[in-house]
Amino acid sequence: MPEVVMTLGLIPTTDYATPASTEGAVIIRDLIQRYDALILQRHGSVTVARTPFEAYLKLEKLESAANITRMLVQLGQASPFPPEEVGKLVQWRHDKGVMKPGQAEDFCETCGVCLRDGQCRLAAR
Repeated sequence: MPEVVMTLGLIPTTDYATPASTEGAVIIRDLIQRYDALILQRHGSVTVARTPFEAYLKLEKLESAANITRMLVQLGQASPFPPEEVGKLVQWRHDKGVMKPGQAEDFCETCGVCLRDGQCRLAAR
């Protein structure tokens, strides 16, 4: 969904960690610096922002996107977002200054829009 790419970027799923363990902190430590939303495998989700209210709004967006995606998959209507369109949205994130360090490379690896020539063009900026 375009608004998810624009506002949240990629949403990785973490490895599993035992609840209430230090293992959980270790698993999200690096991811939480690069992403505003994480899916915690077999737990739920985490969102981060400058304020609790902004984090709550990101959580609402994440849950809404998850529900829409689930419905599309159940209906057999799920289709990948075209890489060219993802590229436009990634460029928008870059132009607006909301791309965190390392995210451009992650987009390139995930959708392949920038890797057609073997190098991520967005990461070089």
